[in-house]
Amino acid sequence: MTDPDFESLSREELLRRARILASMLAECQDQHRALADSSVDAMITTDANGLVLSWNPAAERLFGWQENEAVGRDVEMIIPQRLRQAHHEGMRRFMKTGRKRLIGNRTELDALNREGREFPIELSLSTWTSRGERFFGAIIRDVTIRKRHERLREDVQRIARHDLKSPLAGVGGLARLLSRSENLSDKEREWAREITRLSERMLGSIQRSMDFLRMEEGTYELKPENLDLADMLDGLHREFQSTAQDFQVNLVYRVNDEEIPPDNLRQTGFPHRGEADLLHRMLENLLKNAIEATPAGETVTLDLRRETGKTVITIHNPGTIPREIRDRLFEPYVSHGKKTGTGLGTTSARLIARIHGGDITFTSTEDQGTTLRVELPG
Repeated sequence: MTDPDFESLSREELLRRARILASMLAECQDQHRALADSSVDAMITTDANGLVLSWNPAAERLFGWQENEAVGRDVEMIIPQRLRQAHHEGMRRFMKTGRKRLIGNRTELDALNREGREFPIELSLSTWTSRGERFFGAIIRDVTIRKRHERLREDVQRIARHDLKSPLAGVGGLARLLSRSENLSDKEREWAREITRLSERMLGSIQRSMDFLRMEEGTYELKPENLDLADMLDGLHREFQSTAQDFQVNLVYRVNDEEIPPDNLRQTGFPHRGEADLLHRMLENLLKNAIEATPAGETVTLDLRRETGKTVITIHNPGTIPREIRDRLFEPYVSHGKKTGTGLGTTSARLIARIHGGDITFTSTEDQGTTLRVELPG
């Protein structure tokens, strides 16, 4: 913009303003340089043709190219050959239409270092215009260690799922045979039955983990049936009544906006169609988490109602989800301040809701507490 008094300014005033602007520009450049130099993430900028304009020390460490070697080169030097065509097509599409696919989002893909080795990265892209020219910025983080841990965890899970099933089935079968022996005392027969029960419980847990793996892969085949959600709540209340008492937490149930005494839930009736075992596990995980997060003397409210074309279940407790995990609540193995638990409860609950064609969302504030909202079709 032109200063309305620009033409009336003296030469000395113009020079003074120019020096101020030059000083401010130099200060901004110094701040940007200091930020880039101290960043643990690689920071790279390019022009519209993909030529590197800036390359911070973290980029040097990550890719092996020194700044004076990288600046002026095509950024495709860090893009694996198999991904370059898609990169060029995406750039052409953006320059022509302005449609963004990666820009403004965090994306995981593979990058290439100086030695030609590929490794996984997390990429955040941005873009801006200056003096009519288009520029791009990238913040890049090496996620090799994280990916290695994820693969190790998956390998351990596969071993648990597959290699433990047969021995556990054998233990359960032998325990059943042993319990039928005539020369056992009542106490020994009780122990044999307990071994059978525990082995069946462990087999069920392994089978559930295999089901969740199929849900994540999108290969799980839902087996819907007619069921009664109010009757399911009755069972959950019986299951968690003693736990709630231990935590000094009250449980309140509402069906279609009417509070229902726990003893009357089974008579209330709320027909639905879905896979009963999965829905029971979903509500079991969510209710358990709500009870554990509620301060002593407070109340957990579970509300079941119909909305247009869908069934809605909300679970409210006056506690709040810690800020450290709010943005990652539905990610696996995320937990905070709990001595027990795997951090998989909310992850599996959302998987179950989505495999039914629904979803789970939440709100959590210090003044309103936490509300999880489950939406299911029908």
